[in-house]
Amino acid sequence: MPGLDEQPSARSPNVTASARVLMLAPEPFFEPRGTPFSEYHRIKALCELGYRVDLVTSRSAWGVPELWAVVPEGARRRRPGVTIHRMVGGRYRSSPASVALPGWTAAEIHAALTEPVPSARTDRVLERVGRTLGEREGARPNDRPLIRSFTEEARAEGYAEGRAEGRAEGRAEELAAAAHAVLQARGIRLTGPPLAGSFAGASREKVMAVMAAAGACTDEADFRRRLDLPRR
Repeated sequence: MPGLDEQPSARSPNVTASARVLMLAPEPFFEPRGTPFSEYHRIKALCELGYRVDLVTSRSAWGVPELWAVVPEGARRRRPGVTIHRMVGGRYRSSPASVALPGWTAAEIHAALTEPVPSARTDRVLERVGRTLGEREGARPNDRPLIRSFTEEARAEGYAEGRAEGRAEGRAEELAAAAHAVLQARGIRLTGPPLAGSFAGASREKVMAVMAAAGACTDEADFRRRLDLPRR
């Protein structure tokens, strides 16, 4: 069995469809951090080289509640795919979907590990799994500062790259409504002068500044101070 640090070349004549690698991961898989990302790409690279990879994961001191057996495309003796084995009542039983990554099916895992470039379908699947995992653990995407920052930037860019037509007044009202929605979702209520009058002819930079302020301010006074808006 070749070591992970001794991966053969894709042209190596010693790599056959029956070659197998056992990968041990003494931590939860998959978690959004460095080591699981590394394991994921190692598995994918080994599958592309023709190896069959068995991944043993753990959620507590090498207790093994779930195993993934990966058979790569081109295997001769076994049908390509992923088999998920879950520990149930002290015995391993096949499962159509992962429990560690709730709702991620064996077919979806195999597609994610073997496709040359991550597809839009896989992105949607991982988003679904991530949301389910977050609900299970009581976390939301915007609880992470980096994701929250990307969300705010995407909102601003989405508005700035929207319809080119329309009067400046209409765009100002849309921007004001978007800012209101973000503030309201964060529990901040506006009582001062209307915003639309201050957003007429807003540039792309202005739009981004407004949405960033709406997402980062602590209260109405702070929001208006960041944008130098009238307070009374």
